[in-house]
Amino acid sequence: MNILRIEQRGSRLNGAYGGEDLVDVFLRIKENDQLQFPITNDHIKAVILDMFTAGTETSSTTIIWALS
Repeated sequence: MNILRIEQRGSRLNGAYGGEDLVDVFLRIKENDQLQFPITNDHIKAVILDMFTAGTETSSTTIIWALS
């Protein structure tokens, strides 16, 4: 995980962006141990990768179906 992102998170939450995004929520859960199982940076990376691949796979499948 990007160290710069983690360090800047606190100053950005109340700044121009106006709130938490998905990565901020994952980092907050990780820091506060709010889950029954430990969450690591690798878990956070895996969930974000799954989201990106799921979105691109759906789009490409739709385009292939429409062309055929």
